[in-house]
Amino acid sequence: MPQILEQQSLVEIKSEQHSVKPHFMPYFTQMTCMSLTEFSYYGLDNSNSEASGPKSRRLIGEAAAALKQGHALDYRIEVAIGAWHSPAVWDVTRAELSNLAYPSEAVQLASRDIAVTSHHEDTAVIRAALEHLIESEGKDVILVMHSYGGLAGTNAVSGLEKAARIAKGRQGGITHCLFIAAFLVPKGQSLLGMFPERPPYLIADPEDGNYVKVVDPKEVFYNDVSQAEAQPWIDLMRPQPASTFASTVDSVAWESGLLPCTYLMCEKDQGVYIWLQEKMLEGVADQSRRPWTIEKCNASHSAWLSETPTVVRLIRRCAGELLD
Repeated sequence: MPQILEQQSLVEIKSEQHSVKPHFMPYFTQMTCMSLTEFSYYGLDNSNSEASGPKSRRLIGEAAAALKQGHALDYRIEVAIGAWHSPAVWDVTRAELSNLAYPSEAVQLASRDIAVTSHHEDTAVIRAALEHLIESEGKDVILVMHSYGGLAGTNAVSGLEKAARIAKGRQGGITHCLFIAAFLVPKGQSLLGMFPERPPYLIADPEDGNYVKVVDPKEVFYNDVSQAEAQPWIDLMRPQPASTFASTVDSVAWESGLLPCTYLMCEKDQGVYIWLQEKMLEGVADQSRRPWTIEKCNASHSAWLSETPTVVRLIRRCAGELLD
């Protein structure tokens, strides 16, 4: 398993006159600094990272100075949703985030509306949404990926990492990746390749063999809530193009070491089984240039519904909030 960190890394900035621990410190790894410019930005401790160099350290020093003066960081939460589902399933969580001044968006995937030929069409939609926030608006983004969204989402990250962009003097970027019961598919492999055999809940759509459906979605996705709670979201489900589970990944967010990654394990999950979550995390440990933060909750596959406070709290920690 990857190294488990008890809480989100933070930075303490010290000088002879003051000791400041800002409320929002998302960019920095934990260390004590003797000056505002002598600290480690995400990715800068990697000598091979394109985010290293004097210019980067100067820009980061300016960012630290701004934080010291109390400037708030302006976040956007981008959610890459799971297969079969509507973005509406995230409405409750997004409302809670909005109440905490975190604007968010759940991306509607291309595979929900058209017969795509691979997961890459969904990746393109997620990438376009990220580029709009980052390239056009200069926003800092926390990318939240659930289930299949871990496959499509991680494939959309390369080049948009905050550390890589700040090294080039650009504003905005992805500051953290949060995976919730998500597929962690290595480069060159497919989602179905994560299973030793086809999962028993996955069946061909009898109306169109190019699509797949789920047997008993209540048990697979919502086994810790009542039927009444689950049914509205089940009713919104649509068949998923089988091609999205067979296409191979060509880029992953964790390989470069430029981004901190957090994984929320869901112990009652009957879709991405807990043993599969453990297996995938063991696999990425060898591919990652930085340790992961691992959290667990006693939830089904849909923690955003049954454990909304847990999910919201974890997103806030990914944003650098100091929470007990």
